[in-house]
Amino acid sequence: MEITYDYYRIFYYVARYKSITGAAEKLGASQPNVTKFISNLESQLGLKLFVRSNRGVKLTKEGEILYQRVSIAFNQIREAEIELANEKNLESGTITVGISEIALHEVLVPVIERFHEKHPNLKLNILNYSTPQALKALKTGVVDFIVVSSPPVTDTTLAETKLKTFNEILIGSNKFANLISHPKSIEEICQYNIIGLAKETSSFTYYNQIFSSFGQVFQPSTEAATADQLLPLIKCGLGLGFVPESFAKADLDSGEVVKISLKEKLPPRNISLIEDKNSPLTIPANALKQVLIEYTKN
Repeated sequence: MEITYDYYRIFYYVARYKSITGAAEKLGASQPNVTKFISNLESQLGLKLFVRSNRGVKLTKEGEILYQRVSIAFNQIREAEIELANEKNLESGTITVGISEIALHEVLVPVIERFHEKHPNLKLNILNYSTPQALKALKTGVVDFIVVSSPPVTDTTLAETKLKTFNEILIGSNKFANLISHPKSIEEICQYNIIGLAKETSSFTYYNQIFSSFGQVFQPSTEAATADQLLPLIKCGLGLGFVPESFAKADLDSGEVVKISLKEKLPPRNISLIEDKNSPLTIPANALKQVLIEYTKN
């Protein structure tokens, strides 16, 4: 048997997704065929490449060595294919983006019309996640790339492109108007009910770090699932909350909510585009990436 490119391509996907089923779905092949290809490859090489279990597959020591080499070659081939592709590749295709609520409103929504004007035949799928959920979707290949708010990622297998910096402000309903007379400290704010996002979000991590640096505990009395739910809860008078300044502009102008100044200066937050270094972007996905970068540079 000759070991062809297809054998190594299948090996790459099984190793990457640690699953015969996951690789079969990604390749559009049947699970038995993928299993057969892997068995034939192991037989030809005379090596055990995977250890199988009910949870999936795990690379052996020999499999790890082969994967390191194959992944480099596979990604170089994909990059070459992208470079050789012509403009016809932008005449059709689907892009799947994972995005957090803040990033959706601050970055993606303003560029969607511009992108469709430039590439009318490309289909865009937008999946709304918290930042941790988006990172998981990226690592498992569900999305092409993600656009999320800080804190930044520390995973060295991921590449981060910072798109935009934004500020958040503390607001409350007009029943808290007595708090605007002079700036409050983080310690003073902790005396009131706080409305925030859940523990698994990047926003919770961000404020937990800030409050901890001032010797306080960030402990929302009311948790919202997504950022767009914060403002209605704050307007109901349930407590104080931090939101992007752009989210609150209309309600601040109308007087429905008030801005409460802080003695401590909050560090700005970033919105970043994050991609998997081991999975080069398709031409359509790269086209959207470039539009996002162009928009945020202006």
